[in-house]
Amino acid sequence: MSKLNVEETLRALGLSENVIPDYVSRINKDAGLEKAQKEFIELKELLMEAFTEADLNGTYPVKQIKQLSKKLETLVSVQLETQEEVLANIVYMQEQKKKPATKFLLEMNKHIQYKTYGLKNGFYVISADSQIGKTGWMIQLAVDALVSNDRSNIIFISLDDSKAEIINRFICALAYRIIPKKMTEDGKKLNTQNIPEINCVPSGYSCWDDVQNCFIVDPVTEAIKKKATEVFLEYHLKRRITVVDGINNMASIEDCVYRNKGEKTLLVVDAAYNIDEHYKNDLEKDAKVSLFFKLLPVRYGITVIAIKELSKKMKAKGSQIDEAGERKKDPADIGDTKGSVIWEYNSTAMATLYEYKGKVCVNFQKNKASGRRFTRYYEQEYLKNAYRELDLVVKYGEKK
Repeated sequence: MSKLNVEETLRALGLSENVIPDYVSRINKDAGLEKAQKEFIELKELLMEAFTEADLNGTYPVKQIKQLSKKLETLVSVQLETQEEVLANIVYMQEQKKKPATKFLLEMNKHIQYKTYGLKNGFYVISADSQIGKTGWMIQLAVDALVSNDRSNIIFISLDDSKAEIINRFICALAYRIIPKKMTEDGKKLNTQNIPEINCVPSGYSCWDDVQNCFIVDPVTEAIKKKATEVFLEYHLKRRITVVDGINNMASIEDCVYRNKGEKTLLVVDAAYNIDEHYKNDLEKDAKVSLFFKLLPVRYGITVIAIKELSKKMKAKGSQIDEAGERKKDPADIGDTKGSVIWEYNSTAMATLYEYKGKVCVNFQKNKASGRRFTRYYEQEYLKNAYRELDLVVKYGEKK
């Protein structure tokens, strides 16, 4: 069988052009041309049956499509580790007295690095109430994994915000890592007093001046924004950061992972509850979607983080706005996460975010990977800057 015939068959099955070369290479390498010849003859026959069924009866050929999908899966599915390979690795680790491997160094999230072995391969669920800042917090964490690790790459899939908004926020998050003298003298925290507020709007203004009653440009801030944009472009050209938006289902997410995975890959799915899959009820959807995310690390050796929302539980009657006009925010826990029982069962670790006394609190309640008991901690002092990149308008007076 010629290479052209393999490509044509994959194309006829609806695979995108940019993944066909990889699939052809894997088929030729793993299955061999002789086996591929036999398999693709069967694929062609099924394809012709599907066309005939649709043409004669005017109906969608469900049976043939399912058979085609199953047959294609046998050709391109990832080869998982054998039992012998796993056991050999365990024996080697024991004999060499190897320390637990840390996947990502997290310079600005050392507690998460310690408690998760650097977000080791697995499925993590991060949840928070609306407007708490879970997307901003997650972007900061992704930037930490990106900047602190030379061979890392980020796949960020947003199922609600646009690509333009996410990229702008990545640029603003990068700004905090590139400015000079950004660390405190002990080198443990960002020097928040030396960090200008950065708006996440791609425009020529820096902030709002109440005295002049107009937007103004601050040269220092704009220079930082420009530098951060150049840094993001460099990461993009090196294929170390991929941002995807729009409607996505499980198949399109897995296709994106297959095309962009690297040596150390972090996949973030923002607003995971918006995944475009239809089931009989929410319970079935939670079960199958969470299992899908759980199996991605198994198949591809990546770290997966799904960002979810909390249940809209009214913990107090009446207005949820305090006397100063601020929204009341109650502490959250795992029980408030929508579909928590199913998602908790399938996840490696699960956490909730909330605000407490002006600080971001991260409450990890489960971790099957290390067996450590996660506790609440409030050491993420630098994360108050995560909220600054959410501000569309920064007042000049507040900068001083």
